[in-house]
Amino acid sequence: MLCSSMISILIPTYNFNVSPLVRSLSEQMERIDVPLEILIFDDASDSYTEENRNSAIAEGVSYRRFDNNLGRSAIRQKLAESARFQMLLFLDADVMPTGSDFLENYVKAAREDAEVVCGGIAYEADPPSKDKMLRYTYGVKREAKPASERNKEPYIIVTANMLIQKDMFLSINEDLSNFYGEDLLLSSNLKKNATAVLHIDNPVYHLGLEPTEDYLAKARSAVQNLVRLEGEKRIGDDFISLQRAYLKLKRFGLAPLFRWFMKLFDGSIQSNLLSARPSVFYFNLWRLSYYSELKKHG
Repeated sequence: MLCSSMISILIPTYNFNVSPLVRSLSEQMERIDVPLEILIFDDASDSYTEENRNSAIAEGVSYRRFDNNLGRSAIRQKLAESARFQMLLFLDADVMPTGSDFLENYVKAAREDAEVVCGGIAYEADPPSKDKMLRYTYGVKREAKPASERNKEPYIIVTANMLIQKDMFLSINEDLSNFYGEDLLLSSNLKKNATAVLHIDNPVYHLGLEPTEDYLAKARSAVQNLVRLEGEKRIGDDFISLQRAYLKLKRFGLAPLFRWFMKLFDGSIQSNLLSARPSVFYFNLWRLSYYSELKKHG
């Protein structure tokens, strides 16, 4: 149960200017009559360090820069350990609240009968340049969902905008290695603990869209780590839709045929993903094909 409205806002950053985000949050903090703090931990950035350090001039804001890159999970662990309050609001550096009542909504949510509250992700109406369209299209069609939809699968967590009880986070943030896709492990641990999760409509805009080739590389890394976590028995083999799709192929003996088919059309699919109008369906097929290849080789 989230029993306190006193919140530590925790922002890990790496080579990203968080000063606009901190400014927006600071303005909202002035209108809220409960203790709040903002901690900015810089993961050995070599860009925007001066801008981010200057953000700490505002009251209730602290900044710390690490000399060695720790990775996302480890720096969030450091943030949680350093937080003064028992409620932690994790925000990625590349987000921005969509509304002026963003913090007020979380202060209210902290009094609800839930251990984790997720506000959701939104995307700006104007699309980005062609080289970032895959990340934007996937985000709009698969991530920007209202709370009514997200509550149907409550354990699919996006930690870019998440309120969680401090002791709970420290007990489930078990893997501090630097790998892409660690949100899945945290989500799985929440499910294993039967954690009370509530999704609300309190989104942030996701601003830091990666170029398509970078996003595809991250997606490959995420699939690799999913298979690794399965092999280590740290996550089930049917936790997300990608895994469930593969299990259906395997159950009907279609996995070899699917891999053969995907090799035939790999070039066409890659061209589509790099285009100005990428298909989320093709992207999911591409991920499923790579996952199937990894499972084939154990």
